[in-house]
Amino acid sequence: LMKINKGAALERSVLEDAFNTKWELLIVQNKIQEAISVCSTLIKMFPDSSLVDRALMKIAEVKINDGAVKARQEGMNIYRGIIQLPKSELKPEAQFRIAEVMEKTAIEETKEKQKKDPTYRPNYSSVMLEYKKCADNYPDSPFAGMALEKIADYYLEAEDFQRVMEMMEQVFRDYPDADFLDRMCLKWATAAFKLGKYELSKEKCEQLLSEYPNSVSARKAELIKKLIDKKLGGGE
Repeated sequence: LMKINKGAALERSVLEDAFNTKWELLIVQNKIQEAISVCSTLIKMFPDSSLVDRALMKIAEVKINDGAVKARQEGMNIYRGIIQLPKSELKPEAQFRIAEVMEKTAIEETKEKQKKDPTYRPNYSSVMLEYKKCADNYPDSPFAGMALEKIADYYLEAEDFQRVMEMMEQVFRDYPDADFLDRMCLKWATAAFKLGKYELSKEKCEQLLSEYPNSVSARKAELIKKLIDKKLGGGE
C-alpha cells in the first residue's frame, strides 16, 4: 500500500502518527482489542520506533483497567518488559505503574480480608519496595518524587513519624535540587509536629515558606506554624 523504503523517513513518520491516532481513537471508542491489534502491528512494522514503548504502555494500561486478574497480570508483565528494553524514556513510569498496580491490588485484598476479619492489618512493605526502586533507579525522573511521596505518606499513615524524619533527611541529602522538596519539607514538618518536636517543625515550615513561597504546600505550612506558635506561646 505504501512504500517504506529508500529511507522514506517522512512516510514512516506519517505512518507512525497514523497508528498513534488510530489506537487513541479506538481506545476512546472502547474498542480495546482492535486498539491492541493496531499497537501490535506498529511494533511488528517498526520495532525500533520511539512509539513502540508508548504503544506497549498503552496496551498495559488497557489491560490493567480491564479489571480481570489475568489481564492485570499481563499488563504488569508488559510494564516489566518496558523496564528491560535497552532504551526507553518510559522506564521510570513503567516502574511507578508497577508499584501503583500492586498498591491498588493490596488495598482491594485488604478490604476483602477486613470484611471477614476486622482486626486484619495489611503489610504494604513489598509495595513500598517497588516505589523505592522507582526513586532509586530513576532519581532524575519526575516519578522519583511521586514515588518518594507515596513512601512518606505510607509511613505518615502508619504513624511511623520517626521513619518519616529519617527518610526526609536522606531525601534532602540525595536530591538537593529536586522540584519536589517543598512537598517533602511539609512532610518533615508534619512528622516533627506529630512527635512534639515543635522547634524543628517550625524550622521546616519557615524553610518551606522562605524557599518555596509559591508552593501549594506553603499554605499548609502556615497552618502548622500557627499551631506551633500557639503551643510554644502557651496559647494552648
